[in-house]
Amino acid sequence: MRGLPIAFLLLCSACSMAGGVDDSTQLKIADVALANGVPKAALQVSHDILARDQNNVGALLRQAEAEYLLGELNQAEGSFNRVLSIQPRQEQAMLGLGRVFLKKDPSKASGYLEQAVAEAPDDISALVDLGVAHDLVGDHGRAQALYREVLARQPDLVTAGTDLGLSLALAGKGDEAVGYLQPLASDAGASSRIKDDLAMALVVTGNTTAAGRILEADMKPQDAQAAISAYGSLGHASP
Repeated sequence: MRGLPIAFLLLCSACSMAGGVDDSTQLKIADVALANGVPKAALQVSHDILARDQNNVGALLRQAEAEYLLGELNQAEGSFNRVLSIQPRQEQAMLGLGRVFLKKDPSKASGYLEQAVAEAPDDISALVDLGVAHDLVGDHGRAQALYREVLARQPDLVTAGTDLGLSLALAGKGDEAVGYLQPLASDAGASSRIKDDLAMALVVTGNTTAAGRILEADMKPQDAQAAISAYGSLGHASP
């Protein structure tokens, strides 16, 4: 968790004073808490607002996001659905439900994410999440089309490039996957996830030696070999 800004601490102090602060300020406090990895604080602020106004959409959305970050997926689902009962076309709630179902039941996620994209076609994160939903149910072609659409708009978006590389590997297109992932993994700030995805792509191409070198930088040799075996079962060998 990052250190909280002084402004956040002062605002929280203000909330505890007699009379408190208005809902708008409290929602800003919740936003700062969420941005700084303190969902419990955001949840408490949201509860305070909802105790006065149970239909406050802003508070319901922040409550749902906090619940999602805390792993309380059923509660988050209920909070997002509460928003939609008040504002049926609320894009953030649709997107939130899609993300909840990416973890609970991917087969149901795409419906919510498609609605979110229909309401906000320029929402890049919704497009990427919709791609992930298709990948999770094995529809790699549709997923790849979405990632390519995102990259056409934002060529430097690492998450989309990484997801495209992984999707290609899952579809058995190892060489193409390596082409996307190798430059990303070579960056000094590359995450372990990108390196793992590159290792999987290399396994799909049959280059388990190179995959092992990547994995063994972060794990024991026996764990790396177990990962290679698992990756081999996920992707189909390239022709």
